[in-house]
Amino acid sequence: MAQKKKAAAKSKIPRKSFLMGLVGLVVVIAGLLVSYQVGKNSVAVPVLASQIAIASAKQTITTDYLTASAKDCIDPTTNQPYDGVAYFNQYLKVNAYANRATIRACNSAGTLLAKLNGRWVQTEVNLNLSSRANPVWAEACEASDILTPDTVVRPENSSIDATNLKLCQGLQHNKLLRIQDL
Repeated sequence: MAQKKKAAAKSKIPRKSFLMGLVGLVVVIAGLLVSYQVGKNSVAVPVLASQIAIASAKQTITTDYLTASAKDCIDPTTNQPYDGVAYFNQYLKVNAYANRATIRACNSAGTLLAKLNGRWVQTEVNLNLSSRANPVWAEACEASDILTPDTVVRPENSSIDATNLKLCQGLQHNKLLRIQDL
């Protein structure tokens, strides 16, 4: 009888190890599914970025775009130069996923940047950082946290909104569409 208990105790150790390994595997798979979900249409759902990743994105964008955006800034109302660097930094915003950002050049043109294949590129999304954005395309662009959402449907903006939505849907598939592609 004592031998049967010893044999049973020995056989439980491998089962326990196997079960712990299985539980570990399930946890890893669940973590991967939560951190990188793939929805219908194979659209990747991004993971929230750390503050370090967002700060790094801001630094990269500043390095890549500040010089061109903040050069020779002149206020058209006073015809006086102003600090383009401060202006650039005021409008530089990176979303919570560190894959979309807004910048504004000293000509007051707002630009939505997208991180595609590891590089920050300019999109053709039509936006004005001093106005509200249609929440439908802002969400599709993954930029609703860096753009001010509009609460009113504006029929006069319907063609801009439709074009922006298509451009943003392209970004969801990691494609940089141009207006002429639509």
